[in-house]
Amino acid sequence: MVEGTNRTGAARQVELLHRIDPLAGLTHYVSTDIARIQDATFLDGRECFWDRVQTRPIVNHAGRAQGMRFLFHMGFCGSTLLARLLGTEGTLVMREPQCLTDIAATRTRILAGQAEQDLAGYTSFALNALGAVAPPEEALLIKPSNWANSLIEPLVAACHDPAALYLTTEPRAFLRAAFRGGRDRLEFCIRLAVELAAAVTGANDRLRQAISTGPDPLDRAARIVTLLWAMQRELFARAMACAGQPASCLMDYAELAEDPQAAAIRAAKLLGLPAPDFASSRVQALLGRHSKDPQSAYDPASRSANDAELERHHAARFYTALEWLDCQTAFGA
Repeated sequence: MVEGTNRTGAARQVELLHRIDPLAGLTHYVSTDIARIQDATFLDGRECFWDRVQTRPIVNHAGRAQGMRFLFHMGFCGSTLLARLLGTEGTLVMREPQCLTDIAATRTRILAGQAEQDLAGYTSFALNALGAVAPPEEALLIKPSNWANSLIEPLVAACHDPAALYLTTEPRAFLRAAFRGGRDRLEFCIRLAVELAAAVTGANDRLRQAISTGPDPLDRAARIVTLLWAMQRELFARAMACAGQPASCLMDYAELAEDPQAAAIRAAKLLGLPAPDFASSRVQALLGRHSKDPQSAYDPASRSANDAELERHHAARFYTALEWLDCQTAFGA
């Protein structure tokens, strides 16, 4: 399903910052157009949305980014659907730009002084570069990857008056979603937990405890998944405090699942974006398809049946993992 081709200025050619290597001081810019940016499910390289690549040095940019809007999210919370719903005429949505993930991947080495600039310099550079691509008549919404969640607070700190929505879910729902995806999704959660633990004070100790307690690998995985949930909520809370944002900036997946139209309208209002046109064929098609695979239909009844089956097999495991999480002290305490 093509979203961007019929937009005003869809064919406008741009140079988009795609990759950044803070340690080498180099970037990759790609030649593309607004339509392909808007159509791409992810801007992380899984899809080729460009014609050619150019290597350039990183430019020092100390200025704070203007007019930034973010959709931060935990995994498995409907962020791709919400981002697509918000990608109406007047809003350019960038879903998971790789340059932000690149900065997050080198975050600890940047903080250790192994790069020429500090973390604020690289986040400001990247956000200003992404912002320069948006047509002047359109708002820009950036949905960073989960792999960039260690950067949430630095990203909002790099902006002047940022707007952000934080899409989350309840811990048991997060557990079900992780186990629903089987081995691949559990391995993703474990890798992400290791990555984010370095950004949350005290999280590495809890991660070691989650890994070392008990012989059952699925029990360990459940503890790590609950810890991943808690770390991301902590990162959200820190960013919200940094930007002075109220609790209304949080949105639970249950709100989106129950009434996508009302949730998208609330999100658009909070972010200062045009409201989606729910009478349009584009939006109606989105609501009936799998957001990451538009060729596949989305079946809520099948999802509910899968969740019931997961609870039948793993309810005790989930309960024990959540009980373990409740016994942990606050991060940094």
